[in-house]
Amino acid sequence: MPTSIDTAVHFHPQGTPGALCNIHNRQLLAVNTCQVARLQGYDDTISTEEIDECFRVVKGERYRYRPQPATYEAVRSGLKAPLTAADRADDIKDRVFTAVDQGHPVLVSDEDGNEFYLIAIPATP
Repeated sequence: MPTSIDTAVHFHPQGTPGALCNIHNRQLLAVNTCQVARLQGYDDTISTEEIDECFRVVKGERYRYRPQPATYEAVRSGLKAPLTAADRADDIKDRVFTAVDQGHPVLVSDEDGNEFYLIAIPATP
């Protein structure tokens, strides 16, 4: 079993359903793209063209095709203002579980201002 989170083909056992692998890979690409976008000052109002620019930075020469619409949605989700402990429990629950269902990262901030991405890596038997 790998000890780091890589792309689905390197992380999940052979025979993992393709749909789960797509969710896994989408979240990794979204988080990497969010980091680039945040360094450039973007938030969840980022345009599709601006996301494409960030994809090119992340993917470099490997940027050969335009990602699926769900990937753009995942990036915008990851660029929303971070959740904090001060948020209402129902808001946290709704945002986290909606994101999990859709395969989107969620930015959270701890009491010291450190930020983390929550991503749901599919569990396989």
